[in-house]
Amino acid sequence: MSASSTTISEQGIVIARYGRTPIRLAWSWWIFATALLILIRPFFVILTPPTAPGWLPWLLSAFFVLGLLITVLCHELAHAIAARSFGWRVYEIRLTLWGGYTSFAEHDSNHPRTPMRSMVVALAGPAANILLALILTLVAELTGPHLPSPWLGLISVLTTGNWLIAAFNLLPGHPLDGGSVVETIGWKITGSKAQGLIAAGWSGRLIVAALIIGVVAVLILRGDQLPILLLVVVGVLVLMLWGAAGEGIKRGNALRRAEATVLAELAVAVILVSATTPVAQVIDKLQKYPAGYHDQPLIVQLSSSQETGPPRVTGLIDPATLAQVPTEFRHQTSAHEVSQAFTGSTHYVPADRRISELGSALAGDPDQVLLLTPGSGTPASTSQLPAAAVLGSRIAVYLSTGR
Repeated sequence: MSASSTTISEQGIVIARYGRTPIRLAWSWWIFATALLILIRPFFVILTPPTAPGWLPWLLSAFFVLGLLITVLCHELAHAIAARSFGWRVYEIRLTLWGGYTSFAEHDSNHPRTPMRSMVVALAGPAANILLALILTLVAELTGPHLPSPWLGLISVLTTGNWLIAAFNLLPGHPLDGGSVVETIGWKITGSKAQGLIAAGWSGRLIVAALIIGVVAVLILRGDQLPILLLVVVGVLVLMLWGAAGEGIKRGNALRRAEATVLAELAVAVILVSATTPVAQVIDKLQKYPAGYHDQPLIVQLSSSQETGPPRVTGLIDPATLAQVPTEFRHQTSAHEVSQAFTGSTHYVPADRRISELGSALAGDPDQVLLLTPGSGTPASTSQLPAAAVLGSRIAVYLSTGR
């Protein structure tokens, strides 16, 4: 982790960086820290002698909150280090209300994900907590005879906290690390990452249901009420876990559609013209164009042939716009004059490529045009240019709605 200047945004405070990866402390973390400070204080009140100053339990509670922050940070850093070891790009480490998470690229053709690599990255976090718990246990053994009981209690509760965080994260349900293990096992067995993610999402919902039943059982067995603040914290945790599990199921369904759909199924017929092509010729091409992949062909203005590299899309032309050009001006008006400027990316992709092979970033980007080719590479000449294309927006809509 390298030092960096602190930056503040609506998403929180960047407190450090791991290489170029920002480590962000979300605003919601302060809510969690305040609630935890209040909940843990009675424990330290019991440990401190009656003659101790009244601020000592608060100080110990503050150190516990700080220690827990470091614990969660080590957990997320372990994920990031494991991901980086496989060449995956790590976008951000964020510490939040319910703990933290590390986000990294979903797809990289140069450093592909595999079930085994995904499992290693998932288990790195709990492994870090187990290591911290063992280190704290050793510290307690070595310093126990020389430390006052309140400070020894602080080490003890931090040790227990690390064991609990490791155990909780190993529960087999999305979005916990154990859910990632369920996902990778399902992926390995079925060959479908989507099926693994869906299984982890439903497993996560079962864990939430078990947590609710457990809290109700404790209330019944105790015969009295639990602290209201503790119930609020558990309630927020339940809602977040349930929502995250549902989001995992939703993502799994979208990924399942992506795994089953080749690009040609979403393609539209395409008419490729240069910027200088007269509108009259464009209309003539449109009228002669045979039935293609879709009822409405897409007219694409390409970059100049004088430019280096394969042609790229520089403009899109709505067929309805062509009819608005007066007949007497159609020979003098160029395609460029009736096109809408396009600043997105252009990709030449084999028509039989599945959407899931493109990666989530590419598939969800509406500012792009995929020009489909029958082969595996970029066309070497204009005579090999494709006759079909897919708009990024079509892929995004398909993944979100299935239509």
